[in-house]
Amino acid sequence: MTKIPRYNFLDLYRGLFVLLMIEGHTIRTVLEGTEMTTRFFDIHEMIHGVTGPGFLFGAGFAFAIATLRRWDFLRSLNVPFLRRTWRAMLLILVGYALHLPYYSLSKLINDSVPWQLDEFFAFGVLQCIGFTLLGLRIQLFVLKEETPFLITTGTILFLTIFGSPLLWTPVINESLPRFIAQGLNGLSGSHYPLFPYSGYMLAGVLVSWLFIRQSAAGEEQSFMRRLALSGGGLILLSLILSNFFMTPTIARIPYASRPGIMAMYLGILCVLMSTLWYLENVVISKEGSAPMKPAWLVLAGLESFFLYITHLIVVYGWIFNPRINLRYFWENQFSWFESFLAFVVVSIILIVAAKFWRHLKREHPVMMLGLYWWMAITFMYYFITNPF
Repeated sequence: MTKIPRYNFLDLYRGLFVLLMIEGHTIRTVLEGTEMTTRFFDIHEMIHGVTGPGFLFGAGFAFAIATLRRWDFLRSLNVPFLRRTWRAMLLILVGYALHLPYYSLSKLINDSVPWQLDEFFAFGVLQCIGFTLLGLRIQLFVLKEETPFLITTGTILFLTIFGSPLLWTPVINESLPRFIAQGLNGLSGSHYPLFPYSGYMLAGVLVSWLFIRQSAAGEEQSFMRRLALSGGGLILLSLILSNFFMTPTIARIPYASRPGIMAMYLGILCVLMSTLWYLENVVISKEGSAPMKPAWLVLAGLESFFLYITHLIVVYGWIFNPRINLRYFWENQFSWFESFLAFVVVSIILIVAAKFWRHLKREHPVMMLGLYWWMAITFMYYFITNPF
């Protein structure tokens, strides 16, 4: 087992991206339609293009840290391995549950129209993370050793980057069942299909793994410097390719699946990650004292998945609150100022809820475990037995 400290800059990073995700979803929901045709909104969307990749990159970074902390236990069939595998499967189940059109298995099967099934099977962040985690767990279980695992992960990352344009084609959708095609590309409504978005998580795994090894060797600062330079190089490469080598063939490739776009986003994420590390460890850190950091943002990072799930329910609604959510009451009705104010209010409420949730988990773990199982069993029982 590897002794690895808690990296506060990673909590800041994840907190930043979950906050950006809440902001983006809130603004798009309540901002009036005419404002969405402005140049300012285009800039807003351009900035938010990196939000999903950033969330996935952070999930990959966290995977490597969690795996190396329990390295001796997670390569064989035992309780820790089964627990982590179940968590990956749970993310997938929750991801699909958030897309349910009805709280009834019978009605889902018999009454769902094609667009509802497309929405149900569409891949979101949770499905992308869950399936990628599951693949990584199985890969580690089979390969056992560090070097083969890293080489295989790097190879899959390469295939994901350059194979995505081949999978984002109508022929794939026509030759595969719809629900499988939705996991591979975004042509049928998936916002975060495995290609290319699992690649951001795989890149996070590799960067994190190298960072931890360099940190153990006392080369943490030099690694982060090289990471920032590498990120800058990827951004420059992406700009050069897009400006000088944009052929008609490349222009027809869907934007999200282009290798150059993925290089751009990965470059931005590497620069941002190294910048946050530098700010915490060099700029605001003082010898003999804890780093100064916004506690609420660290909390957002620690409870990023809680905030991700709850903000979707608050903003878009779910099967239990279809008429008590932002979209139902104020869809496309607010000015920019009012929309930003709505984001601030939603964020404050959710962070307070996250603080209470974390308090319960830390102070009453047995009660919370019982609550998880009660919620899961009750939900599944009524979902299976409910006729309408």
